[in-house]
Amino acid sequence: MSGATVREVEAADLPAVTELLWASGLKPRSRAGWDWLWHGQPEPWGPRGWALELDGRVSGYLGHIGLPGVLDGAPVALSTCADWAVAEPARAEGTRLLRAFFQVPGAAAWISTTANPASAPSYGLFKARSPEAPSFRAGLLWAGDDAEALAAAADRAGLPRPPRAL
Repeated sequence: MSGATVREVEAADLPAVTELLWASGLKPRSRAGWDWLWHGQPEPWGPRGWALELDGRVSGYLGHIGLPGVLDGAPVALSTCADWAVAEPARAEGTRLLRAFFQVPGAAAWISTTANPASAPSYGLFKARSPEAPSFRAGLLWAGDDAEALAAAADRAGLPRPPRAL
């Protein structure tokens, strides 16, 4: 496996990434979802994700969404990952994708939207763990303010804007 490399994902990788996600049992993004990831994010920063190549093929993928956030009243950068998938021949190299994620410079916090008990040992290699509060383990954490994105989507669809939470 010495030929495995990790690099930033490119738009040209999307068909291979979609195939990999389907084969891994994950639901790939729609075309609109990929367009948002590549062009529609408010204030995006950092890479869009990473591809793990083995023998010239995309054999792994970890998506990244760099989000603006607020912590203790100060703006911070949140590094969020999703869609971690690695094909069987490259599984031994899959943590290289997590290493790239945890090395995103400037992040104040790293958040995984798809971590689960099966992936916990891999995250543990990077001293990452879920918070102790049961609500975090239940998937009830919202790390970013999505009000602007929801309002823009409503505008595009010709629907009334959702009410803003206080």
